[in-house]
Amino acid sequence: MSTVYIGGRHSDKWQILPPRPRLAGPAFVEDWPKEARALRAHLKATHARCPSRLPKGGSERIGCEIIEHIGRLDVASLYLLRFTFAELVKLSVH
Repeated sequence: MSTVYIGGRHSDKWQILPPRPRLAGPAFVEDWPKEARALRAHLKATHARCPSRLPKGGSERIGCEIIEHIGRLDVASLYLLRFTFAELVKLSVH
C-alpha cells in the first residue's frame, strides 16, 4: 500500500491509500504470463478491427445476456472471462 501526505491548515497527516483495484490478478500456472501476453496482443488487434457501433439492444442487453449464461461457465472459463473483460476495459478507456 502506498501513502500520501495530506497537508491541512490545522493539522498534517498521512493517509494510507488502498492498492489500485485489479479486475484480473495473476494466475500462478506454468506459462500463463506468456500466454496472457499473447492473448492481450490478440485482443488488442481484434479490438482495433471491431465495428465501432453499439450492438443491437445496447450494452444493457449484452450485460443481461452475459449474466444469464454465466452460470454455465466452469472455473477456468470464469477466470478467462474476468481476464478478457479486464483487458477490454483497458482498451476501451485508453
